[in-house]
Amino acid sequence: MRVAQGLLSDVASVLHSLETYLRDTRERGVRTYLDERDPARLWAAARGHELLGRPRQAEAIYRRTMELHKALREECAARLAALAE
Repeated sequence: MRVAQGLLSDVASVLHSLETYLRDTRERGVRTYLDERDPARLWAAARGHELLGRPRQAEAIYRRTMELHKALREECAARLAALAE
């Protein structure tokens, strides 16, 4: 059980680092993830929120990604369906 707790702690740390990186490297004028337009950054933000147990934030970002990037619609729809389960 000790190893599992350590692993969960490590995963949480990596996800937090990703979130911090995304926040710190935003373009000027981008104040929230919903203002973001880069598909890779949107996808990373949505997955990060999902994995951190923040389904409402992840859903909002997946929906925004679907609006802006047609190529990611199927992937986002699949992630939204998984969140709805």
